[in-house]
Order: sequence, then C-alpha cells, then structure tokens
Amino acid sequence: MNKKKIYLDNNASTELAPEVLQAYIEALHIFGNPSSMHSYGQKAKAALMQARDSIASFFSVKPKSVIFTSSATEALNMVIRGFFLHHGPGHIITTTIEHPAIYNTVQALEKKGCSVTYIQPLPSGVVAPEHIEEAITSDTKMIALSQANSETGAIMDLEKIASIARERGIHCISDSVQMVGKAPFQCYEGVSAYTFSAHKIHGPKGVGVAIIDPRFRYDPLLTGGYQEFSKRAGTENLPAIVAAQKAFELLKGVDFEEMKRKRDRFEEVLFQNEKISLNATSPSRLFNTSNVHFKGKEGEILLMELDRLGVCASHGSACSTGALEPSRILLEMGYSREHVSSSVRFSLSRYTTFEEIEKALSLIHSL
Repeated sequence: MNKKKIYLDNNASTELAPEVLQAYIEALHIFGNPSSMHSYGQKAKAALMQARDSIASFFSVKPKSVIFTSSATEALNMVIRGFFLHHGPGHIITTTIEHPAIYNTVQALEKKGCSVTYIQPLPSGVVAPEHIEEAITSDTKMIALSQANSETGAIMDLEKIASIARERGIHCISDSVQMVGKAPFQCYEGVSAYTFSAHKIHGPKGVGVAIIDPRFRYDPLLTGGYQEFSKRAGTENLPAIVAAQKAFELLKGVDFEEMKRKRDRFEEVLFQNEKISLNATSPSRLFNTSNVHFKGKEGEILLMELDRLGVCASHGSACSTGALEPSRILLEMGYSREHVSSSVRFSLSRYTTFEEIEKALSLIHSL
C-alpha cells in the first residue's frame, strides 16, 4: 500500500499551491476591516483592491466587474436568482447535465413561477447550440449552463451559444469553474456573467469569483453593508481573496499541452484493456479529465479498492443520505444504469507527474 496517495480527483478540489499558501498566511496578518477608515482598514482595503485589479487584469475586464463571494455556488445563485428577483419570472434555458449549483437553482425558480427548458446532451457529452436556439421563446430571459462538464470534461461551444444569446437579446450565464486552469480560457462577447471557484485552481476553499457585465442587472441576495459595490454584503474574506489572487496569477504559467500529454498517456495505456472505455467522446474535452467505464466492475467497490492501494478518484454524486447514486450526467447521455454504476472519473492537475500516472496505471490494471 502506498504511503503517499496519488490524487486524481482534481475536479472535486485541488491542493493548495505553495505560493498560494504563503500568500494566505501573509494576508492573515492584515487584520483590519477593508471598510474601516483608519490605517489598518486602509491597508486591508488596498490588499482587496489589488486582488480585484489583478483578477480583472487576468480576465481583461474592469475591476468593478469582479465580485467576490464565498463560492461559485453562491456566485451562481447571486446572478441567477438575483436576476429574476430584479426582473420577475421568465423563461430559462439550461441543460439536463448541469452541476447542482445551476440545476437545483433553476428547479427552485421553476417552482417560483419561471418556465424552464432542459436541453439534453448529444451522446458525445456536449449540448448542440442549435438545440438551445430552437428552445428560445419570446419570454426567454436567460441561458444558464456550464462551460465544461465537471464529470465528463466535455466542453460546450460557449462562443456559439453566447453569440446566439447576444443576437436574441438574452442573458447568458456561464459556470466556468471547471474550465479555468484545465484548458485554455477566454471570455466571449455575449456572456453576461462567468463564475469561478478558487479551490478548483489550487486556491483556498471559501472564495468564489463572479465576472459580471456592468449592463447585467440583478438584486443582491445578501443585504446589509455596502461591500462588493453593494452587490454582496458582508465583510470580505481577505486572506482567501488574496490567496485566490495568487492562484489566478499562477495560471499564466500553466503548460496546458503538457497536461494534455499526461491525460493522453493515461488513456492510451488504460484503454489497452478492451474492457475499459471512455465516456463522453467529444473531441473538445478538458485536458485533465477522463471519465471511464470499467466493464463488469462495480464503480463504488473499484473506488474503495483504488483508495486502499493509494489512488484517489471519484464516482457519481452523493445524495442527501450520503449513499452514492448513479451519475445523472451519464444517464442523460444515454448510458444504462449498469454502465453508469461501472464508471469512474479521473482528473489530473498540473502537479500530477508522469511517474504518478504510470504508478496509477499499474495499480488500476492490477485490480
């Protein structure tokens, strides 16, 4: 049994980068409230402004477009719920393969009077932009979807979808949590809001980022003070925000082609076993993600065996009781429950080494 586990569950969360940890520790000493007028408060405010400016520069947007939250889930709720609080009920287009942060939020709004169209994916794992366009009605106010699927890694054609939204005067909301740091990223005209999570890019948990077009109107979910341009009340989590700033800065040096070579090597050897195959065959896929079917294996047992041997991966999603359920995403793609229950997701990080990949492959093939 390995003493040091091989962590291949980076779509769930990532380890802190050493530089991020150092930034976090240093920021803990900035104890003033950014809203205070005295010198300690102004020092905190300066650090907050620097973090906002840095992240705005990374995305080539104005600093006022950057809103800090506690998570990407909160950020998505802020822009989706906040929009309909401001404008009233309307028609929403989303997909059946969304992360719960969108899927459950839209379902809640459906109960409050919004109408919703859920677009099914193609067998390859992506949603066809033309299917979204066909679903638009005169009452459509929003398209909300994930840019890259967290389970399969399939990347949607956000550029085309955003173009459709822009042409039809509809707001497009993108959950881009998985996209950043795992494939080249760029902002597209026509997207009203992007959301991100620091702990998916080797930053800390407890901080999310929303990049919001200044023309997008929404009501805040949290009211109180005037923090975050009166869009998200509550004293900012400064150490986490400063650490998130560092995590985004480090993305500039990521070698995505090397990440892809690692993933391709992993799959090349893995699929030499004819009983192992890839779920989601879209040619556009995150450079770190492999959702794999093990014919004749029970995924939950396989994961426990892998963990015992020292390899961490994931399978399905946890329901309220803590039991594992078959992946809704894979079921919506047309796979049988038996197939889905035998599927496992492996997700690398930029710190995963070729040596770890080879060791993981040896352990997987030993089962």
